[in-house]
This record gives sequence, structure tokens and C-alpha cells, in this order.
Amino acid sequence: NHLRFVGDAHQRIKEDYLRQLRMIRFISKFGFQVDSETLSAVKTHISGLRQISRERVTSELRKILAGSFLNEALLKMNETVMFQEIFSGFPNPTPELCAKISKLQSSQFNSQVLFEFRLAYLLTELSISASRSPVKAFLKSLKLSSDELKRVSGLMEFLELPTFQSRDQTMEFLDHLEDCKIPLDYLEHFYLSLQQVSPKGHWKELADFEMRYSSIRKARLPITGDDLIKGLNIKPGRDLGAILEGLKRAFRRGEWSSIEEGISLARAISESLKR
Repeated sequence: NHLRFVGDAHQRIKEDYLRQLRMIRFISKFGFQVDSETLSAVKTHISGLRQISRERVTSELRKILAGSFLNEALLKMNETVMFQEIFSGFPNPTPELCAKISKLQSSQFNSQVLFEFRLAYLLTELSISASRSPVKAFLKSLKLSSDELKRVSGLMEFLELPTFQSRDQTMEFLDHLEDCKIPLDYLEHFYLSLQQVSPKGHWKELADFEMRYSSIRKARLPITGDDLIKGLNIKPGRDLGAILEGLKRAFRRGEWSSIEEGISLARAISESLKR
């Protein structure tokens, strides 16, 4: 099936410049073909997208990035200079990258997860060949919600996953992902999806770790900050935070379990901080 504007393409586009993005959305969702004259008209008026609010552009981008035929859509965005117009400051994705992103899918992903995951992967890959500085400004320009910003940024850190030297580091990174509002139940699905495009990553190890140690990582400490303030006469602030962090690490390692043991360890940590 071929996609065309009704009547004169130039006139239809000038009536509403967002129609150019809707065309790409239909390509991404249905896999439509587009004739060269239609693509030429889009390229001619591509700067008209600057007259569209960023919220409306992002609304279409959400649907584009969640499409089943994203590969074809991204290639057409390159061809019409639309990608450069929307992703200012980044290089165009190569055909190989367009194909890779389209393979990032799972029956467990809804359109929102797919949008955020693919956007994170796209920006991670593009920022390797560009500077990293445009990423934060670009994400902010999309007018995403605060939770979406956290998740996309967290997913980019997940995609660049380092090799951790200790169980503490691994657990703290998982804590960080959770703070970024990333559903850790999806780690296995993220990993299986990434296996299709980047089999050399450490994502499987992280997913396996979370499955094995999730209950320990999520266990609530028997001691609270208020307990330490009252029991050790510690004032709220940086030292209290450091003591609680030390207690959490030791608790996860199985070095204490009772309140008495925790208070004793907290006292020792407090003394070490004064030296």
C-alpha cells in the first residue's frame, strides 16, 4: 500500500505541518510505502515543523518509536531531513542502527515502555559518535514528564552497564534504577530484547542478579533514621545518611540482623566518621 496526501501534497502540508510527522507515524505503524513526489514535498516543507509545539511533535514521536515498522520510518526521516530537524545536534542513524532499534521489542512491552526503551537506545548509540552534551537538553526539549525523563536517563545508564566489582555496587545500581522508576521486573525482557542486537552486554548478569537477590535488596532495615537520632543522639544530615548507607550495605551482606547489632554497628560507623 502507498501513502499519499489527498490532493496537492504541498497545500496539505502547509495547512498543517504536523501531517508530515503523521505520515511517518503511519509508515511506522503499518509499513506503508511512500512515492518520491510525496517525500520531496515533505522535504521541501520540513522547516515548517518548527511552527509546531514541541508537545505535539513528541506526541507523534511516541507513536513512531513504538511502531512495528520503525526501521522504514527512520529511513524516511533521514531521507526527508526530518530526523535532523527533530533530533538537532545528533547525527542521522545509520541503516544498521535503524534496523537494530526495530528489533528491540517484546510481547511484554506496551507502547510506553517501547517508546522509552527505543529512545534510550537511539540516544545512547548516537551520543557515542557525537558529544554527550546534547542528550540532557534534547530530552528536556521533548517536554517529557519527570518520571519519563528519569526512566529514559536510567535506561541509558542501564544500556551502558559497567562491570561491577562487588555485590554492593550491583545492588546500589539496581537501587538507582528503581529510583529512576524503571520496573525491574522488566530487566529480563530488556536483556532478551537486547540479545537480538548487542549480545556482548552484561545485562543478563544484572537480570540474573536481581532475580536471585531481589528479596535481600528490597528488605527493609530494622532501624530507621529516627532510631539513630534518638538512640545515638545523631543530628539529621550527611553523617546520618552515611551511617544509614553503611548499615544498609552491612545488612545486605548478612553482617547484622537485630536492632541491638544495628545500633552497635551504627555507633562504630559514627565513631569512624569523626576520625
